[in-house]
Amino acid sequence: MDPSTQNLHLIPNPVDLKRICKAYAALEAILISDQTIRNSRHKKNCDNPTEENFSYFLGFNIYMEIVFGEQGTCIVGFNYDCDLVDRFEDAQKEILRKEEELERKKRKWWMFKKFEPKPVWDIFYTVDDLPEEIEKLLKEAEAIIDQTSFCVWQTQTDTKWQKGRISAPKIELDEDVVDLEDGSSFLLRYFDGDPITVKNNLSDFVDRDLDLETIEKVVNGEAITKEMAQELNPEHQDYEKLKSDLDEIGFPHQL
Repeated sequence: MDPSTQNLHLIPNPVDLKRICKAYAALEAILISDQTIRNSRHKKNCDNPTEENFSYFLGFNIYMEIVFGEQGTCIVGFNYDCDLVDRFEDAQKEILRKEEELERKKRKWWMFKKFEPKPVWDIFYTVDDLPEEIEKLLKEAEAIIDQTSFCVWQTQTDTKWQKGRISAPKIELDEDVVDLEDGSSFLLRYFDGDPITVKNNLSDFVDRDLDLETIEKVVNGEAITKEMAQELNPEHQDYEKLKSDLDEIGFPHQL
């Protein structure tokens, strides 16, 4: 069983989640020198030192962003390959089909033309029930919220994660989609806090066996030393760049 919007109790609390996010960003800084091809990025908001942003990209239309701030913590993500998105796209196709049929009736010669549905245009998704403080947090962080298949949050007064209701403007569905699979499990499964999970996930992207003990130290928030970096990536040489990356992440180090 993985953390997801159906298993909110398995999502780590905001403090632990931030630690896990920073660990991912720090480990990728060690393992992948080119910042542009890393999956994880964590940084503080230059305009608001109390706010931190984590982003996680697994390819086109599969991503997650987590915003930590004074108002609370919010996770927004999108996974195109999920039941919820499929349901909205099917509804959109039906809308387009009906519109095309109306056009055919207006123009008789279309009746002899083979029906070819127009492609589904980009659907913009919204979260209907965001608390005001979380909405403000996302706006300040300029988080991506117009392509969202799942959203969970905790305000400063919440003790549990809350799940948002996803909708799409101009698309009305006959059934409630709140329990449809929304792609959250696919992304949040990597953030259960288990060092083995982190090791297995990172091993998919680097061609070397990673030391579990060192990864566990980083996941627990221990300061990164040169020896730890060498253990994970013997080829790493630019330690000034690594220092800069870790400082941006806000991860402790002794380099």
